[in-house]
Amino acid sequence: MAHLTRELVGGQLAVTPDSVTMADSEIKPYIDQYYSVGTWSPEDRGKLLYFARDLLNSSYAGHRTTFELFAQSPPFAQQMAVFNNFDLEPNRELVRKAAGIKPNTTKSSIRL
Repeated sequence: MAHLTRELVGGQLAVTPDSVTMADSEIKPYIDQYYSVGTWSPEDRGKLLYFARDLLNSSYAGHRTTFELFAQSPPFAQQMAVFNNFDLEPNRELVRKAAGIKPNTTKSSIRL
């Protein structure tokens, strides 16, 4: 559930200010500008985000987990970074050898 919520709302659960901050007269113009989405008022959007955060964070440990998922790089971005930097050539060579494919035949559009 935490991962799905992360995909839907991004880091907003971890960085949404509390209701006192949202009501502060100096900050309210920025809140009104950046938290208004379509027909959603900043107050209603804040309530929805607080509600989602309360559902996910049943304890301090849950809050820490959510913070790590939402405030830092999402797991799929970390996985893509590993994938993009992993040398697949030894694995390709293993597949070529197991399938009996000559190394020079893999230069076409199909890449093993």
